[in-house]
Amino acid sequence: MRLARKALKDVGLESHMNHMPGQMSGGQQQRVGIARALVTDPDIIFADEPTGNLDSKTSDDVMRSMCDTVKSHGKTFIMVTHDPNMAAYADKVINILDGRITDIYFNRHETVGDKAEIREEIKKEA
Repeated sequence: MRLARKALKDVGLESHMNHMPGQMSGGQQQRVGIARALVTDPDIIFADEPTGNLDSKTSDDVMRSMCDTVKSHGKTFIMVTHDPNMAAYADKVINILDGRITDIYFNRHETVGDKAEIREEIKKEA
């Protein structure tokens, strides 16, 4: 129970320890999923469309929570998504089309600018 309580606290849901899924929002349920993954202390957390059923504001809230939580625990987070807005949270993005890699780039979260400009900057540094 101690590990579960800590994991829920890490995702901001310690007060929901005794709630049933039907008593929580979609975003809260997604964060419970993150907490469940953290309890097992994996090195890598895999997520397939982790915000697929959420509205855009809740998706952003969940992704911020996920990113903050996995970084604070020193974990690697691998996500599959069709949503470019969610891919923007990733440090590294690998685009795949018809089973082939079409693009690989790194997001610069501290940089505000056009993605094409950022990709060119990265190519110059390589």
